[in-house]
Amino acid sequence: MESFCPIIKEKCKKKECLAWREGNCIIFSFLELQINNVNTEDFETIDAKEIPEDLKKASAEQIANKIIAFAKTEVYADENDDFDPYYDISELYWKSRNIDKFDLPADLEVKIEKAERIAFQILEKENQKKQDERIEKENAELPNLINACVKWAQSKGLKKIAHADLDVYLRNKKIDILTDTRRDLYANVNLELKTLKNI
Repeated sequence: MESFCPIIKEKCKKKECLAWREGNCIIFSFLELQINNVNTEDFETIDAKEIPEDLKKASAEQIANKIIAFAKTEVYADENDDFDPYYDISELYWKSRNIDKFDLPADLEVKIEKAERIAFQILEKENQKKQDERIEKENAELPNLINACVKWAQSKGLKKIAHADLDVYLRNKKIDILTDTRRDLYANVNLELKTLKNI
């Protein structure tokens, strides 16, 4: 019976074919050699990749708490605890544990996704609370800051301040404020200076 060649989609041409050497098809000889060299234990090792016990047993909420703790101690350590939702906390967390979350059984992947959603919601709420508290504090301090900045502008002979002037003032005083507060300060200082000029 003639063998069929799936490459040319006809019966094997044997000696007429460029891939025929020493009575065999070198393409199929190579493939057979590769198949024989594959160690089935390699596949078993990949499938039976060790999954940490704490990950198997932990609930999504417990995993979320670990991600949050990691974010606060490792990721935000140099960021004044500001939450950056675009920072890939999850990727850093799993890398720190040497776990490829996409190479886990489906049930664990689902649990991890749920845990990440919980963690990010909690981190966003905490961040929003901090932002609200900071805005409230800055709003309370704004009138004094306006007065101080107006006096500084007058001492420099300025009838109006530019954004660069405000940057210099805030930098010299080592004052760090939110963008919205900075906008309010800029507008109010210029309004005060204009009012004083017209008196």
